[in-house]
Amino acid sequence: MTPKIENTIVKYLSNSASIDELNILSEWIENDSNKEIFKEFVYTHFAINYSLNDSETRLATYQLLPKISKEK
Repeated sequence: MTPKIENTIVKYLSNSASIDELNILSEWIENDSNKEIFKEFVYTHFAINYSLNDSETRLATYQLLPKISKEK
């Protein structure tokens, strides 16, 4: 994979890819081995975002529970 394609995938995942970049990425994904690489990037991106959001949820819950208890 070229650095340009890798950068385009990152832009795609962060919703900042241009139309031209999306077209290039779409053509690149037509190759089955490239499609698997793309799926791995998407899966990793999802897993990272999920874990970040999950820990934020736990932190918010931890901070809010004492406040809720005081209000009762």
